[in-house]
Amino acid sequence: MEQKEHPHGNSLDANRFGEVTTYSKKRDRSRSHRGPVTKQDRDFRAEKADRALVLLEKGISSATIAERLCVRPVRVKGMIAQAKQRREKKVGELGKMMTSSVIFHAEQRADAKWHIVCHCPDGKIDHITGFLDEYSIKNWLASEHCDGWLTARGLSR
Repeated sequence: MEQKEHPHGNSLDANRFGEVTTYSKKRDRSRSHRGPVTKQDRDFRAEKADRALVLLEKGISSATIAERLCVRPVRVKGMIAQAKQRREKKVGELGKMMTSSVIFHAEQRADAKWHIVCHCPDGKIDHITGFLDEYSIKNWLASEHCDGWLTARGLSR
């Protein structure tokens, strides 16, 4: 294919049959050809991004994730970043939520370790220790370990 410069800044490609195709140097980023993005589309993309994050956490490579989810490999990194943001937002909301009048609050101790202060409905204050950072606390609050801890004390969500 030989390339020729078009006077308006576009490149012209002539294939071996002599047909000429014009390619604009600037990509058209409008979504008009695809139509508006619906809630169903957003939900589907969010689910796909969540699956990508789960696969990454299982140790699967980005190329394999792209192949399994039928997406371009360059999209995987962005999908995973969006899924992480969505997860952190959800975990943050769970951490602030009152659970059977139990209020969880993350605090950093003087020795740079983290713990959870739990204010129970009967006025008792419990401390759950052994966390390295705030992220591990958020994960614990979103996991079944938190449910088990509440069940052992006769509480529920």
